[in-house]
Amino acid sequence: MDRWSKGRVILVGDAGYSTGVSGRGTTLAFIGAYILAGEIGRHQDHTKAFIQYETLMRPYVTAAQEMTPGSIRLFMPKTRTAIALRNTLLSFAARPAVAGLIKRLTESKAAEKVTLPDYETTLVQQ
Repeated sequence: MDRWSKGRVILVGDAGYSTGVSGRGTTLAFIGAYILAGEIGRHQDHTKAFIQYETLMRPYVTAAQEMTPGSIRLFMPKTRTAIALRNTLLSFAARPAVAGLIKRLTESKAAEKVTLPDYETTLVQQ
């Protein structure tokens, strides 16, 4: 979405920045809620808070939305053969060695580098 807010309404989590099958939706929803609450507390004006929330969240969301090439075809196959192949491949995912390899291949380094603002310090100083 180009914007996550309109007037006094703002979107958080999948409603605003669905990450599809990336596995980062819950993390981003919690980070988004934290940043939104902090910015509302910091600015006391929802318009400024919403702008700052989007400014801070957009880089994390963009990084989390990057898909590993071929991942959509893997998770949403169209034929019975492809479905059977997917199910066989996913059955191996629980094995520690395979799970570690999958994690290294699919993790987004940018999305993992989240530095959250310290709103407690900001709000106490006001």
